[in-house]
This record gives sequence, structure tokens and C-alpha cells, in this order.
Amino acid sequence: MATDLTPELRAALAAAGGGPLELVDPVTNEHFVVVRKDYFEQLVNFAKVMNDAWDDPELDVYNELDPRRIS
Repeated sequence: MATDLTPELRAALAAAGGGPLELVDPVTNEHFVVVRKDYFEQLVNFAKVMNDAWDDPELDVYNELDPRRIS
């Protein structure tokens, strides 16, 4: 669902310089982050790639190289 930007949100996005804009719902105190759609899609695609790689047995060697790992 898409909705139009209000003039106030447009000004806030401009003030953020194209970066993410954090919004807070004063009623629920929930925090939201507004980003451009193309940036959001890049994040979603990256998360999918990382999720697919997470269980890849060929990457298990990196767990053994982790200096924080307790033997």
C-alpha cells in the first residue's frame, strides 16, 4: 500500500539528505524508518542472499576461524 507524502514528511526527508528518516509514533512510541524504495529493495535482496548463505556448509570454515569462538 502506498500513500502520498505530506509536505512535512517531504521536508523531513529533504533535511535527512536522502538518508534514512526515523519516525516515532507519539501514541505507541513505535519507531519506523523511511527509506527510498530502491534502497529498501537492495536491503531485502541482500538479506535473502545472506539467509541463503547462512546454512551453506562450504562457509562453515569461517566459524572455525572466528577469534571469539571458545574451543
